Amino acid sequence: MKVLPDENITQKSISVLERYGHDVIHVLQRFDAGRNDEDVFRLALQEKRALITLNGKDFIVFIPPRTERTFCHEEKRGYV
Repeated sequence: MKVLPDENITQKSISVLERYGHDVIHVLQRFDAGRNDEDVFRLALQEKRALITLNGKDFIVFIPPRTERTFCHEEKRGYV
């Protein structure tokens, strides 16, 4: 999996994640400390990386709300 640890995640995590086969680029390898969240989010999207952060509430505003509900047709138990 391609992952992008945010600057609030220790860079020591890189070797651990790589040991498990992940493709890891730390935010501080691309940007100086303090880069705005929108740029970090944009980088994750452009490179199709899962963003690992302790500040999820700061990034949630960049995800548009879902406009329709999807019915779980296999289980037929309701909406997901």
